[in-house]
Amino acid sequence: MPKTLLLMRHAKSSWKTEAMSDHERPLNRRGRRAANQMADFLQNRNLIPSIVLSSTAVRAEMTSRLLLEKWSNDVELTLFDSLYHAPPDAYLDAIAACIPTRQIVMCVGHNPGMEELVLMLSGKHEFMSTAAIAMFTTTGEWDRIDRNHCELLDVFRPKEIDT
Repeated sequence: MPKTLLLMRHAKSSWKTEAMSDHERPLNRRGRRAANQMADFLQNRNLIPSIVLSSTAVRAEMTSRLLLEKWSNDVELTLFDSLYHAPPDAYLDAIAACIPTRQIVMCVGHNPGMEELVLMLSGKHEFMSTAAIAMFTTTGEWDRIDRNHCELLDVFRPKEIDT
């Protein structure tokens, strides 16, 4: 049975406090609204993951927690320091650790790594705006995700969707 991989760039963050470190920047109002919009969008399409793998950056964690607030309590959230401004291989390592029975897995992270991962898995350059989600189907196991086992079905961007 094919599995689904969802790759999401964190929602829009705030730049209000210049003294704040990049890692600590929270979401702004638009980002919170977009995260909620994308949560509804996925829920309406029965695309709720069983696990969300997220960067520990505040903006990524806030995006992930807003998604989970909309969904059931059965969705697991795992935070990874290694996904903060990570290259594609760091995401693949996190995905590889997932138990084989999971049908839908989601990663929440940052550009440019997220766009590079989409390119690596699909061979296509896709713009990953804030809160964008790339949806892949895969016939491989989570520890063998690569271009040979993935198909990019679509990229959903908040400005382009109806929930």
